[in-house]
Amino acid sequence: MCELTGMMPVEVHHIEPIEAAPEKAADPTNFISLGARKIHLVVGHAGNWKWHVENVREICGMAKISKRV
Repeated sequence: MCELTGMMPVEVHHIEPIEAAPEKAADPTNFISLGARKIHLVVGHAGNWKWHVENVREICGMAKISKRV
């Protein structure tokens, strides 16, 4: 389930990119679930697959709070 929207389908996003932390590539604590390809691209990579959003976990947490209000 997507941590941002609460819906399916989901993709796994690495909190720390594999290029920066290859030892964490398979570490579940380095994963966050982001729904569908477009949400993964926009939220996890700021619209460019070459980029990486460092505070993706916080962004998803804020979105959950604002959804409930």
